[in-house]
Amino acid sequence: MGVSRAVVLFTRDLRAHDHPALAAARAEQTEVVQLFVLDERLLRIGTRRTAYLHGRLDALREAIGLQVVEGDPVEAVARFAPDTVHVSADVSAYARRRAQQLAGRPSYRVFTPYWHVWRAMPLPAPVESGPKLPVPDASLSTHLHLGAVSPAELARAADEELLRNLCWRDFFAQLLAADPALEWRDLHPGRRTWNEDPEAFAAWKEGRTGVDYVDAAMRQLLAEGFIPSRPRMIAASYLTKQLGVDWRLGAAHFMEHLTDGDVATNSGNWQWVAGTGTDTRPNRQFNPERQAATHDADESYRRRWLPERFEPQPEALFE
Repeated sequence: MGVSRAVVLFTRDLRAHDHPALAAARAEQTEVVQLFVLDERLLRIGTRRTAYLHGRLDALREAIGLQVVEGDPVEAVARFAPDTVHVSADVSAYARRRAQQLAGRPSYRVFTPYWHVWRAMPLPAPVESGPKLPVPDASLSTHLHLGAVSPAELARAADEELLRNLCWRDFFAQLLAADPALEWRDLHPGRRTWNEDPEAFAAWKEGRTGVDYVDAAMRQLLAEGFIPSRPRMIAASYLTKQLGVDWRLGAAHFMEHLTDGDVATNSGNWQWVAGTGTDTRPNRQFNPERQAATHDADESYRRRWLPERFEPQPEALFE
């Protein structure tokens, strides 16, 4: 039987005796994390109360090993990946919102803290449940999307780059689980305004923008139902940042054609690129020509999908 973990989030119950939440956690779990989060929204109190608070926290640190951290309470609790969370009831609007968030699925909005927690967690051991079937010839992401391969199995044999990619997949999944509306709603509303340009959007979909790296990606999508990660990102960036077209239109087009189309990953990545999602630099832009020079230096990718632009043309014949 595995070790279960509970977090007891101390709030306005800074005592060790006669503490129902603490008693319940200790009775039900084999590992208990006792936590207090210094949230700056709650520290705008008088000097005397602040001094009393810190004195009481010091006493609990010494008496029961209370851990005190700074930040958002929901994200702080999530770092410990608990099986259960215990918190005393309170009546303020802030406390009720906090309880609702803790009762749901707390989510990270920034990748790096999530990566640190995700990377530190042990991978599940393989289990015997049936025969391992061969997988057809398709992209590693299509197999993953349909569950033909085990994410844990991939992670156990993965290098650091693949591990980060798997973590991004889980990162976007936990965001969508916490707020399903993020499939089509901006995580950060108001960051961008969009152009209505049906002709530009149609040219982008059909791979005839005139930008080789973008057009190669879009032609591969229509032909194979797949685009590698780098040109996929550049095509999305071009639509949203250079053309100013709403990311939702691009996301819907991708989902229509991608064999590995995954709702959480697709919408999460599109929002990241568009600047409405989890990117901490929402105005970031990618130069398609510079990206092509770096990631397709021999022009092989562009030549494959745009042969008419790269193959020598016959000289004109004169009669």
